[in-house]
Amino acid sequence: MQRKRDRQKLFAEEMIRWQEAERKRVAGELHDGIGQSLVMVKNHLQKLRTSADFDVTTDATLNKVETAVSDTIQEVRQISYSLRPFQLEIFGLEGSIAEMMKDIEEASGLRIQRSLDGLDGAFKQDLEIHIFRIFQETLQKIVKHAKASSIQCEVHSMGNQVRIVISDNGVGFDVQRMLKHAYGFGLMGLKERAEFLGGTFHVDSQFGQGSKVVFDLPKKLVP
Repeated sequence: MQRKRDRQKLFAEEMIRWQEAERKRVAGELHDGIGQSLVMVKNHLQKLRTSADFDVTTDATLNKVETAVSDTIQEVRQISYSLRPFQLEIFGLEGSIAEMMKDIEEASGLRIQRSLDGLDGAFKQDLEIHIFRIFQETLQKIVKHAKASSIQCEVHSMGNQVRIVISDNGVGFDVQRMLKHAYGFGLMGLKERAEFLGGTFHVDSQFGQGSKVVFDLPKKLVP
């Protein structure tokens, strides 16, 4: 049984690594391939507008095409960012999570109260993407299922550990029933990511009383 659990844990860890590697690859192709091609199309459209033989009667059509291209560029950038937040290298972990939360607030209308102090520098750089995913995946599940109006995100530095608490005022759910069915795989994914980082994951929820998820993760400081 122990060997079986060890194999399952190893498989889960390899899946997480593979997922991040694949996300990075697809994000790069979107950003450097499709994204750059769309930018070139937009540039050609702008050059066409300033050319000597430009027909002003086609200006309205050209405006529509430019708008569509601009919207598509923005959508590609959003998808690329969702797959691989390159801003981690620019804004750091706390800044990237804060920006992601702002995007969620604007898109969903939810209010997210946050206290993220203690994240920057607590984990090795190559592990920060997993901390980002913990916030991203938890918040996405709340937006999709909880019917909440507000979310509270807190980070507590406790000696050699970091505790992340994410709670909402939504409809709540039966935790045990959720874990026993296929739609509990989302919670299992969060649990596996916490274990991948050497930590633990706990969720508490009741109908009509919202939900709370807690991650206790060991600090992995850069030597």
